[in-house]
Amino acid sequence: MQVTIPSAIVRVEQEDVTLELICFWHLMKVLKDRDSAARVTGYVEATAIANAHLVPTILLPFGATVILPEFEVVSSGPQTRRLWD
Repeated sequence: MQVTIPSAIVRVEQEDVTLELICFWHLMKVLKDRDSAARVTGYVEATAIANAHLVPTILLPFGATVILPEFEVVSSGPQTRRLWD
């Protein structure tokens, strides 16, 4: 299954927010599932590249603008483990 995460521009409206948290909130909004959002790999890194000016700080400054890039998520589905042959 392939899902496209749409790009977005968000403004930091709370204190003590990290780039990872902004990405997670966006993924949860799009995927509508916390577990699926937590399993997405590479999205925070892609967002960090798009926002190089924010990367040196751990907590994002209040009012900062964050660009969330479009991202393709390819899921192979859940892996099944066989206990017996």
